[in-house]
Amino acid sequence: MPGCLRHVIARRSTERAGKEDACREGKVGEIGRQSIQSDTPGQSLDTLSAFRRHNLLHDHFDDQFVELFQGPDELKCRKRSTNVQNKLRDSVPLAFSKSGDQENALLLIHGWGCDHTTLLRQQTFFEHSHTVINVDLRGHGESGAPEAVYSIAQYADDVMWLCGELGITRVAVVGHSMGGAVALEMGYRNPALVEAVAMLDTAFQAPSSLNNILGPLVPGLMEAGFEATYRSIMRALSLPSDLPALDPVLESFPKATQHVLLSSLKGHMEDHNFAAAAAGCTVPVAYIGAAQPLADLVRLRELIPELMIGRTVGAGHFAPLLVHDQVDAMLLRFLTLVRLDKSASMEPDRSRTVANTPQLVNS
Repeated sequence: MPGCLRHVIARRSTERAGKEDACREGKVGEIGRQSIQSDTPGQSLDTLSAFRRHNLLHDHFDDQFVELFQGPDELKCRKRSTNVQNKLRDSVPLAFSKSGDQENALLLIHGWGCDHTTLLRQQTFFEHSHTVINVDLRGHGESGAPEAVYSIAQYADDVMWLCGELGITRVAVVGHSMGGAVALEMGYRNPALVEAVAMLDTAFQAPSSLNNILGPLVPGLMEAGFEATYRSIMRALSLPSDLPALDPVLESFPKATQHVLLSSLKGHMEDHNFAAAAAGCTVPVAYIGAAQPLADLVRLRELIPELMIGRTVGAGHFAPLLVHDQVDAMLLRFLTLVRLDKSASMEPDRSRTVANTPQLVNS
């Protein structure tokens, strides 16, 4: 974490007086073709071609959305009605959208300063095969924003509590950006609940070149125009080719108050022990990065030896929105491999002949 970031966050935490306006408006947020490789020869997540004919739009969108872009397949991105609900936890409303009614469950967690609309593309894709829970983290979107410390541990506690309230006992968790750290924390702390973790462009020991770009922008988060600074940071994480489609979306960002942005940034980048969570996580993990690296994947694989890694093509940090077909295909392949492995491990080992003693295959 850059020294200037530590300084800004520390100064803001001591100088902050009064409450920030808790009202937030608008929706929509973050965003490839890709190959994600496993350690097992022949297991590749380059499956985009198998899903190109999947109609992601059909009747799930309504006239609430604006057209964002027109891709090579002339698919128009529109915003759907998400039927947001909430559950009260200690008097704080935690908002979420739920769709699909399938045996397999999928939990989607947005990134810093965003809300559940960031991952609407993935919700739409997976709701035909999963029960999908797409959350607004505490302090973001339509969830409550009390004056408090916002930490990765708190976010993980909230989302695990929400799963319990909704009767979800086993779930695959996908997190974008900061949401990936929340997902990893959940997998580390509660493997009985979490089936698998997929992180989408989550920061971990980012290269110094990126810190050099972002560092000078961070002090602006303390100022009255912090919203413009937030948008500048998001643009810096994007490709120039992303911006014609992305800029109209970013105009409604951030989806959090100034206090929440600063507190959660500190919680994510400084306070959270990401390495410990990675090293201790026992569930399958995938990392899908974007054009500009935000993580030291060599180090991450040292911590998670069976980590599956992928990278999108032609998009920056908001790949789940801008090149969702790539992200969807890789996520689907990852979850398919996880469940195939689980099924294989539950079958009798036919190489053994001891009567009445079925064996399990160790994967």
